[in-house]
Amino acid sequence: MEVIIDLKTTSDALDESHSMQISLSGNIHPRWTSKGWYLCAQWKNGLTTWESLRDMKEAFLIKVAEYAFAHNIKDKIAFKWWEHDTMRRKA
Repeated sequence: MEVIIDLKTTSDALDESHSMQISLSGNIHPRWTSKGWYLCAQWKNGLTTWESLRDMKEAFLIKVAEYAFAHNIKDKIAFKWWEHDTMRRKA
């Protein structure tokens, strides 16, 4: 993959007002989901395709993080997975 050139969401994407959930035990915690978020990847051969954020973060973690920071979307619910990963590594 050469570069991420765009971002889109579908109706499946959670909005910020639904970013927290209550567990059966009554604890409030964030929802960790990137469902409904897609990145447009431009490949080295010049073609572009829409790929799920889930797949892109698995294959191109650094480029996805750089895109999120550069476009000021790092705090959106779908991009908070790195907070979750960081917390898991500390545990």
